[in-house]
Amino acid sequence: MTTIQLLETNTYLPSILKNVEMENGLVNKNNIKKTKRQLGTLEGKVTVKFADDFKITDEELINS
Repeated sequence: MTTIQLLETNTYLPSILKNVEMENGLVNKNNIKKTKRQLGTLEGKVTVKFADDFKITDEELINS
């Protein structure tokens, strides 16, 4: 554990937070760049057909 003086937080806080994110697998949502998704890019180019006996639960789909 790292101990710093309160007056040093302005200097060290960004690097401390980055270390905490990396060690704990946290994600800073402020660093994620939002991009627009283009929907329908394969429209008219690809077809999908499911067999009549195709079955999958929501849980299986999410965990796959």
